[in-house]
Amino acid sequence: MATATRPNTGGIKIRPGDIPRDLPIMGVLTRTAFSYSSRVFFPLDDSLPNPEEQEQLLQKDEEKWREVRIARRWQDGCPVFLAEDTETGRVVGVAQWKPPKGDDRWRREGTGFEDMDTDPPASMDVKKYDEVMAGVGVNEGRALKQVGIEEENCWYLMTIATAPDQKRRGIGKMLMQWGLDQAKADKRNVFLTATDEGKFLYEKVGFKLLDEFEAAGKTHYAMMLFNQGDE
Repeated sequence: MATATRPNTGGIKIRPGDIPRDLPIMGVLTRTAFSYSSRVFFPLDDSLPNPEEQEQLLQKDEEKWREVRIARRWQDGCPVFLAEDTETGRVVGVAQWKPPKGDDRWRREGTGFEDMDTDPPASMDVKKYDEVMAGVGVNEGRALKQVGIEEENCWYLMTIATAPDQKRRGIGKMLMQWGLDQAKADKRNVFLTATDEGKFLYEKVGFKLLDEFEAAGKTHYAMMLFNQGDE
């Protein structure tokens, strides 16, 4: 199992996620990065008083929900990597990758996460979440069909997030590099769905736009890095 820490670059090192210790910061980072969907999936109840207090509670619910998703995916073989500031020790970024079907090198058994409460919090609009994600799945499938490639045969970047005050340090590219290296060694394509915030970075490292669509009130871009000459 590959767990080597990559060399430091610009005061940042990339290391494997230490689960469960790192789960709380992963929840915060991913909730912040995908804040555009927060009110879609965790709506405020206008009939309740103290909207500021309600906002804080919703943020905690969303962060815990994201922690559970990351942990279960990690257990099922989706490795997690963190960006850590070498001077302060602060975790400033996270990425999680899904390997191609049949690649079980990172699968873990007996971690205890089998018993985690996976029920969504009561504050979550599960119907809306399922509706949005079903639409994303349809649109991603349509994009992949255009190039005749199955997602299960690709390395898939499930999530990537950088702390808002740590932009322009090259953290996103560093977080991506582990998965890009794995895909290149495996001669596999890399698939992801981006928003405007990440699209430029992905294009810069060689991703090609397959399709674009709307989800949760935001434009998304299905993109592919071709490693097999399938372009």
